[in-house]
Amino acid sequence: MKKILISGGHLTPALALIDYLAKKEPEIKIIFAGRVYAQVNNRQPAHEYQLIKQRDNALFEPFNSGKWGNGHLLYRLQQIGLFFISLPHALSLMWHHKPKLFISFGGYLAVPLSLVAKLLGIPIITHEQTHTAGLANQLIAHLANRVAISYLETRKFFPPQKTVLTGNLIREKIMTQAKPPRWFRLKQTQPILYITGGSQGSEIINGTSGQIIQPLLKDWIVIHQCGSKSKMRNYHHELTQIKQQLNPKMASHYLIREWLNETELAWVYQQAQLVVGRAGANTVAEISLYQIPSILIPLKISRGDEQTKNAQQLAQIGASFIIDQTDLSPQLLLEKIRFAQANLIQMRAAFKKLPPLNDGLKAFVQLINVFLSPHVTKK
Repeated sequence: MKKILISGGHLTPALALIDYLAKKEPEIKIIFAGRVYAQVNNRQPAHEYQLIKQRDNALFEPFNSGKWGNGHLLYRLQQIGLFFISLPHALSLMWHHKPKLFISFGGYLAVPLSLVAKLLGIPIITHEQTHTAGLANQLIAHLANRVAISYLETRKFFPPQKTVLTGNLIREKIMTQAKPPRWFRLKQTQPILYITGGSQGSEIINGTSGQIIQPLLKDWIVIHQCGSKSKMRNYHHELTQIKQQLNPKMASHYLIREWLNETELAWVYQQAQLVVGRAGANTVAEISLYQIPSILIPLKISRGDEQTKNAQQLAQIGASFIIDQTDLSPQLLLEKIRFAQANLIQMRAAFKKLPPLNDGLKAFVQLINVFLSPHVTKK
């Protein structure tokens, strides 16, 4: 049996790859090294732990490491210590499972695993989702045999001789026709507005949209994906308290979900007329696929301001509006939503200006198979 070890900060393309291999190449066994908690201090469960556990072709191995980045001196010393502690753990994982290939999806977890894979002579492929490049992936690129990128302009961040344009890896289930989920029991008499802050949720998006939910519900059915609860916050509970103050008809049109699985999300994308959310690479790729107008609020702490660069791709063609997080207010968000509502036809038509999306999943699997073939020299 061929084994592949996968890790990294971008979960969605990893899930796309795991599910594709389960269907097309079931002889490949996946080991996923990841976090049990997204935020250890808050005890917020990591979706990678929950979602990998659900998949028969993948084994989850708990793994953690130190983060590279800014912070006060004590924090940085702690993270350096965690990084060095992670190296023997990475060696143990590689030695025990003996994978034929290590695949990184960026992020601090993948750095020690890449170092150990290089030491043991295990081929490395790393994938960059975004228009820019994170520090971890720039470091891993020097160890990797191949660097797969989603956008041509990202090539400048990596060694050209080992960089390959594959495109982003989009989950196949996201692209399948889906039925309404059980929790949606409405007759759809109003358009659907989808609000999302990602798997961990966004305090500022949840809080701001919660303040304008009553005027929004006059024109929209709102599906609000708010993020999982943590030790510090329970967004679902907080938003439910707001919902309980609405009249029954309005309340029935406000649907709050901590998380959407792939089938639920596919249906929401197929029905939504407008999306409000962050500008992660996955979100931008998926709403581009479905050609949904959007209002994007980039996460400012992302390295190299990568989310703003992601959002600019859609804003420049007129398919999206960008709100800087520092400018965000309930009044501004409501104003932008109403303006988008009046211009949905033009915004949707603007997607025709985008170049065709690459089938990144198939291209990436072809790259993997080169390194799994016993007859090919891996350089």
